[in-house]
Amino acid sequence: SDLIVAVNEAQMDGGKSLCGKKILLTQKGSDVQVVVTVVDMCPGKYCNFGDLDLSQAAFKKFAGLGVGVLQLQWNFL
Repeated sequence: SDLIVAVNEAQMDGGKSLCGKKILLTQKGSDVQVVVTVVDMCPGKYCNFGDLDLSQAAFKKFAGLGVGVLQLQWNFL
């Protein structure tokens, strides 16, 4: 139920430095916005530069889990 996210390894800046920071997610073509908290790093083999790995609760704010990949804009608050 937590609105959390893992940031891609390339942007994580050495691991724990971004943990606890807030990110604003905005769905492209929509006014849906969600604030999530960084809690982990997504390894490079799973997440490319710019990618985020959302918790199920955060993902469900935008679409059903069966969608797979979302097109979101994001920035740190």
